[in-house]
Amino acid sequence: MTALAAASAVTPPHPTTRRPRMRRPAHEPEPVGATPPGTDPAVTAVVVPAPRAPAVAVADTGPPDPGGPSDDDVRRRATATVRAMVEVLAGRRPPAHLAGVARPEVVRYLTASRTTGRDGPVAPARVHVTRPTRQAAEIVAVCRFGERFRALTVRLDRDPPGSAWCVTAVRLV
Repeated sequence: MTALAAASAVTPPHPTTRRPRMRRPAHEPEPVGATPPGTDPAVTAVVVPAPRAPAVAVADTGPPDPGGPSDDDVRRRATATVRAMVEVLAGRRPPAHLAGVARPEVVRYLTASRTTGRDGPVAPARVHVTRPTRQAAEIVAVCRFGERFRALTVRLDRDPPGSAWCVTAVRLV
């Protein structure tokens, strides 16, 4: 082995290169029974977290009302509403057409988010509907604006129960 090869074998890597450090994510809890540094293990008590409440209200879940809309009716309503919103966003329909089915803040959001000057087809490509409660529907739609695809999330609510569906929230991603 030459002197040059021996010298390069023991030299540390370049000082500007840093080894990646693995850090514990902030959301992970400490292991059960672990004691924080600087505390006496005999004094430290183990705390067990309380069980979390369910994300959906139990009283409001279950099968739809016999007299209420079926899932197919809700899907048709959601698809028609999303189609109208996409046409408003593309500038092919006036925002006033949504005044009867959407809250004023939703109409303002869609008016401010308008994308004009795009050629080509404008339509929802896919519409996914979930019903977290009997009086609500959440919609995620993949929409085509010319050559570009964007996601549209919509919340439909019936308040009071049995009334017409109303768009209460919308976001364009």
